[in-house]
Amino acid sequence: EPARDFAPSAGRLALRRWPPADAGLRIDAGVAEGETVGVHYDPLIAKVIAHGGDRDEALQRLRAALDRTCIAGVRTNVELLRALLARPEVAAGGVDTQFLTRSAPTLLAAAAPVSDEALAAAIMAVLLDRAEAARQAGAGAAHPWSPWQRTDGWRLHGGARETIVLHDRDAAYAIAVRAAGRNGHRLGLPGGSAEVRAARDGAEMELHLGGRRVTATVVRDGAELVVFLPGRCHRLRLDDPREAADGEVAVPGTLTAPIPGVVSAVLVKEGAPVRRGEPLLVIEAMKMEHPIRSPADGTVEAVRVAVGQQVQDGAELARVRTADGGT
Repeated sequence: EPARDFAPSAGRLALRRWPPADAGLRIDAGVAEGETVGVHYDPLIAKVIAHGGDRDEALQRLRAALDRTCIAGVRTNVELLRALLARPEVAAGGVDTQFLTRSAPTLLAAAAPVSDEALAAAIMAVLLDRAEAARQAGAGAAHPWSPWQRTDGWRLHGGARETIVLHDRDAAYAIAVRAAGRNGHRLGLPGGSAEVRAARDGAEMELHLGGRRVTATVVRDGAELVVFLPGRCHRLRLDDPREAADGEVAVPGTLTAPIPGVVSAVLVKEGAPVRRGEPLLVIEAMKMEHPIRSPADGTVEAVRVAVGQQVQDGAELARVRTADGGT
């Protein structure tokens, strides 16, 4: 995952989409949709290989192939590869081995804003999930068709309104939602208000958005929604106030495991002074070592693990009390 210092990612492949191979394109894949990417092997899951009569033709095919590639369940470098291929110096072939190190921050920030179509697909997926959950919960009710069993915003003398917040990296999109008829909703999208209706078959969704027909693939990946539209794959995090109220509050200065793995080294002791960026522990996973660094100048308040210990993603490893007295 480029945004996390290229840490590998493990999990179940909930979605694996790329174009079919043809005369100018080859896909070498080691996993299928539904299979699990474990922590005991290297993180390479596939290669997308394009060739053509010249470099420009091969690059054009490769860009088109990546535009039709979307993975959910594990984090990948697909967006970074798209950004790389958009750089003229990469297209010209005049880059050295340090190019990625120098350019990674700008490449990671180059993603385009989320489209109204992607936001609408994500919102409708949330609403359809709610409706299905209510249908299942009310299946055994004495009056399953009662308005009290519905979650579509029905209200006497007018539909209910709410705001659903989606996050794309550092950007937040607060979408106003109002019921509009039996199966529709009016969404306050960045591009303007639009009435939306949607039907879903598994992960595949068909939307009617302001008179336009849009097809999308939407998959839940934990607290995130992965939305795949032709030429673009978006990963949106749902801001659920119920989860925020019930979940644990993260403590500043707490260091957690970025991936399931084994603690291969503990480099500090409790009470030791540390500097910002100093490695404190090392996690080994997917044939790679991942140093866990101090987030600030301070003192090691606690070390929660020992060498050889197996840890899960998100497990607390250590805690640093910062120089200003916080943790």
